[in-house]
Amino acid sequence: MTTSSHVEKCEVLASPRLRLTSAIRPQPVERDKDGYWTHPGYPDHWDEGTTSAEITGWFSEQGLESQVVEFEFDASDELQDMWMETGEPSCSLWNPTYPDGRGWFIFSIHDTERGPVCVWVRPCALSVKEDEDCVDRFAAAMKVKLAAARSKGYACWHSPDACSSQQLAELLVQQLNKGNAGTFEDIANFAMMLHQRDEEPSVLADVFRCMLPSLLGQLYPQASSLLRTLCQLRRTETNSPSVGYWFGLLVGHAASLAQLNLITGEQFNRLFELIENARDNAGKSFPIARKEAI
Repeated sequence: MTTSSHVEKCEVLASPRLRLTSAIRPQPVERDKDGYWTHPGYPDHWDEGTTSAEITGWFSEQGLESQVVEFEFDASDELQDMWMETGEPSCSLWNPTYPDGRGWFIFSIHDTERGPVCVWVRPCALSVKEDEDCVDRFAAAMKVKLAAARSKGYACWHSPDACSSQQLAELLVQQLNKGNAGTFEDIANFAMMLHQRDEEPSVLADVFRCMLPSLLGQLYPQASSLLRTLCQLRRTETNSPSVGYWFGLLVGHAASLAQLNLITGEQFNRLFELIENARDNAGKSFPIARKEAI
C-alpha cells in the first residue's frame, strides 16, 4: 500500500533539479593586439547609453553577478604613464586583478570613456531557500535509501552491540570506491549515523589509514597490467617518452600519498615493491626515483 509519506517523498524527488550554472559559461580569453576581448555572449546592443539598471537586470536574468575592474585604478603607475604618454588605446600589458572569491571569469575587456575596463562575472550565489531546498531533496533521497535498507533487515545501526562505530566508518570508506547510483546517499547516511552517535570525526581518519593497504590493493592491481603494456610498447618503440612518464607517474602518486601522511613509510615501500615487481616481471627496467628520496 502506498502511504501519504511515500507519495510526499516521491514528489520531493520528482521536483525540478537545481540549475547549477548559468547559460553564460567561461570561454578562452584571446585578447587582440590592443588587449581587448569580448565574450560571445556579451549583448551586442549595449553601448554608452545603456543604463546601469538595464545591465544589472540582464545579469540577474542570466543568473550572474558582475564586478568591474577599471584600468585607471587597477593598472600599475608605469602602465598608466605609458597609456597617457602614447595616447594609444592599448592595454595589452594590463592583467586585470581577479576579484575576491571564487568562480569569476572574464566577460569583457573593452574601452570606455573612462578608459579600459574588465568586466568579471560569476554565477550568482544561491538564496537561503535554494540552499535549503537542495538539502531537503537530498534528505528525501537519503530516506528512500534508508527505507530500502530497512526492508532488507538493516535496521540496527543505532545499536553499538549490533554495529560498531568502526564498522559504520568502514562501510562509509568502502562507498568511496564504488561510484554507482545511490553512492552519495549511502555515504551521507553512514555519516549521519556516526554524527547521531556523537562520534569524533577522527574515527574516519583512523579507519581510512587502517584500510588504505587493502584499498591500494584494489587500485593498484591495474598497475601490473598497465606496466606490462608499457613495457611491450617500450620494446617496439624504444624512444617513446610516454613509457617512462607513466611509470614515473605511478611511483610519484605513491610518493605523494606518503608525503601527505596518508600512508606510512612501510606502506609506501610495499607499494613501491609492487610496482617494481610488475616492472621486473615485464622484463624491462626503467629509471626511477629511489625510495630514499621520500
